[in-house]
Amino acid sequence: MVLRATEVMIFALDRKVELGGAGAEDLQAVGEARDLLRSVREHWRHARTEAEQAQEAPSPPLLNADLTAAADRLAIEVASQWAAEADHRRLRVPMPVPIRWRWAKGMTSTVEVVANVPPRRRPLFPPLRGVSAVGPAGLRSGGLRDLFSVYAGLDGGRTVILGDAGSGKSAATILTLIEALAHRAGLVAQQRAAVPVPVLFTTSGWDPGDQRLGEWLAERLAVDHPFLRTEQFGDSMAAQLVKSGGVALFLDGFDEMDPRLRAAALDDIRKPSTFRLVLATRTREFADVVVTGEHVHAAAALELLPVPAADAADYLDGLNRDDAAPQWTQLTAHLREHPDSVVAHALDSPLTLTLLRDHTDADLVRDLLTPGRFNVREEVENALLDRSVGTGEHRALLTFVAARMLEQGNTRDLAWWQIHQWVKRWHERAVRVSVPTVIGMVVGAVSGPMMFGPHGRYVVDGSTGAAFGLVYLSAIGLVFGLLTGLMSELRHSRRFTRASGNTAAFSLGAGVTTGVATVIAVGNQTQWGLGVLAGLGAGVVVWRGPSGAVAPPRTGERSRWRSLASRFHPLSGLAGGLPIGLAYGFTDGPRQGIGAGLTMTFVFGVMVGFGRPSMQTATDPYVAWVQDVKRAITFGLTCGLALGVPQGVKHGVLHGPLAGAITFAAITVMVGLALGIGSCDAWRTTLVCLQLRLRGIRMRGVFSLEVQRDRRVLRTVGALYQFKHPRLQDRLVDERSAG
Repeated sequence: MVLRATEVMIFALDRKVELGGAGAEDLQAVGEARDLLRSVREHWRHARTEAEQAQEAPSPPLLNADLTAAADRLAIEVASQWAAEADHRRLRVPMPVPIRWRWAKGMTSTVEVVANVPPRRRPLFPPLRGVSAVGPAGLRSGGLRDLFSVYAGLDGGRTVILGDAGSGKSAATILTLIEALAHRAGLVAQQRAAVPVPVLFTTSGWDPGDQRLGEWLAERLAVDHPFLRTEQFGDSMAAQLVKSGGVALFLDGFDEMDPRLRAAALDDIRKPSTFRLVLATRTREFADVVVTGEHVHAAAALELLPVPAADAADYLDGLNRDDAAPQWTQLTAHLREHPDSVVAHALDSPLTLTLLRDHTDADLVRDLLTPGRFNVREEVENALLDRSVGTGEHRALLTFVAARMLEQGNTRDLAWWQIHQWVKRWHERAVRVSVPTVIGMVVGAVSGPMMFGPHGRYVVDGSTGAAFGLVYLSAIGLVFGLLTGLMSELRHSRRFTRASGNTAAFSLGAGVTTGVATVIAVGNQTQWGLGVLAGLGAGVVVWRGPSGAVAPPRTGERSRWRSLASRFHPLSGLAGGLPIGLAYGFTDGPRQGIGAGLTMTFVFGVMVGFGRPSMQTATDPYVAWVQDVKRAITFGLTCGLALGVPQGVKHGVLHGPLAGAITFAAITVMVGLALGIGSCDAWRTTLVCLQLRLRGIRMRGVFSLEVQRDRRVLRTVGALYQFKHPRLQDRLVDERSAG
C-alpha cells in the first residue's frame, strides 16, 4: 500500500513539473518521495527474500538428534571460550585493526579452479545455509569480514590464511570463527543441523606420522570438551562429529611445527576429509613445503597485506587517546603525510599497532616523532616489544619463561602442568618427592599414638600401644608419602590428554596408591598374601576404571542427589569389593566376608566415580588450575571417607564410639592426603615455583602467568599460554643468552 501510494504521488508531481506548475516545495516533495520510494522498495525486497528463504525446504541435516544436541552444546562452549578470549585480546573493542588480503599466487590452484567456474568438479562442500557460493571476484581480494564468505562459500572446503609475522593471522582466524558461530546460531534448528561447528586448535601435539588429522581432531575435541565423553553421548561422540562433518577445523600454528613434520602434515591436509579446514600459517614456511611437494588442490590461499599508513592513522584516531592527545594527533598526521617513513613502515601490521595501543605513553610517541631516532623498522618494533615486557621482576620472569619454553622442545605453547620439567635435576626432584614423604611421616607420627593408644585401641597382628603406633604409622606414612611423591613427580604426558595433565597417568597413580593402601589394610586384618591379591584387584579397578566424564551436580535438591548418585559405578565397585570380600571370608568367615565385600563394593564404586573428570570445559589456564585443585580435593576426600567410614564404624562397634572416631579420622586423613596430593598437578607446580623462588625467579604458578596475560604480554589458546608474538619470545631468549 505504501509503495503504491508513493509511486502515485511521484507520478502526479512529475506531471506538474512537466506542465510548469511546480514550485520549490513541489520539487522538494519529489526528492523526499523518491527517497521514501527507494527505502520502501529496499525493505520490501529484504522482506520478500526472508519470506522466500523461510518457505524453502530445509537443508538435509548432517546430524541426527544426538549429534545435533552435542553440536549445539559444543557451539555454545566454543563461542563462550573464544568470545572471552577475543575480548581479552581486544580484537573487537576497540574496533579491529583494518586487515585486508589478496589472492596468494603460486600457492594453490588458479582462482577459476578454486572457485569451480565453470563447474569442473562436483562440489566437496556445498555453501553453508544462507551463504552464496564464492566466485573468482570474491577470492581475489577482500577485508576481514570477507573471510567468512570465503570459508562458508568455498566448495573445496580448504582455506589457507597466509601472512608475515605479526600480520594478524591469529586475530583474523578468531574473528572469522566467531562470525561463523554467530551465523550458525542465527539459523533455525533444521538449518543449524546442516552447518558445522567451527573449532580452533593449534597444531601442538599433532604428529602426522602417528595420527591422521581427523583422528587427532576427534581426540582434541574429547579432551578439551569433556561433555562429549559423558554417559549421555558415549565415548565416541567426538569421532562421530568429525566423521559426519559436524565440525569445521580452524588450525593455527602450522609454521610452528617441527620442519620435519610439515610435509607430512600438508600431505594429510591435502587429502579429502569430512570437515572444512581453515589453516593459518606464515607465508614462508607454507611456501617452502609447497615448493618441495604438491599444493592443496581447490584451496583458497589468501595472503594478509600490510596496513596502509592512512588506514593505520584512521585506526589510531579511532582510539581516542585523551591521555596523549597532542602527541597522538601529531603521530597520526605524520603517518598520513609521510607514508614511506620508517615509523609508517613499522606500524603497518596489527602486531605493532596493538602494541602501540596497549603499551604506549607520551615518551614513546615523542620518540617515534623524533627525526633520526629510528633508522629501520626493526628498531621501532623492538622498542614496542621492550615497552610491552616492562622491566624488573616482569622482565626477569618473562625472560626465564621464554628460555625454558625453548629448552623444552622449542615450543610456543606453555602448559602450566608441565612446568615441573623446567626443574628436573635429580636432587631437585628428590626434594619434591621428599616433601610428601615428610608430610606422611608427620601425619603417621601424630595419628599412630592416638589410634593405637588406650583411646584408639587399634590392633595389628596382636600388637598395640602408643609406642608401637608411633613406629607403625610413621612407617606407613613414609611409604604412602614416598609413593605419593613418586606418582606426582613421574606423571607425564606425551599428548595433552586432558585439560590439566594426563588422565591415564592420573589413573595409574591413583591405582598404585589405592592398591598399596588395600594391601596394607586387608593384609593387616587377614593374611598378607590375600592382601596382595586384593590390592592388585583394587589397584587395577581404579587404574582401568571408566574414564568418561560425568556431569557435575545441578541445582535443586532432587537433581543434586541424582547427579551425586550417578557418580557411583557399580561394576568397578564389584570388581574391587569381590576380592576383598573373599579375603575376609576366607579368614574370618562368610558373614565377615559378605559384610566386607558389600562395604568395599560401595567404597570402590564411589572412589572410581569421583576420580573421573568433570564435564566442565577448561576455557583457559586459570580455569584448568581451579578444576585440577577441585578434582584433587574431591578425589582425596572421597577416597579418605570411603575407606575411613567403614573402618571407623567397624572399630567403633568393637571398642566404642571414641575408638571408632579416632580410627576414622586417622585413615581418612592419611588416605585423603596421599591421593589428593598425588593426583594434583597444581600441588606439583606449586612446589616447583617454590624452588624457583629460591633461585630468585618470583613465580607463583598460574597466578604469575595470569598477571602477564592481563598485561597482554601472554595470550591463551584454550588451557595453554603463548607469548603474544613469537618474535617477543625469541627476543627474550636472545636477551637471556646474551646475558
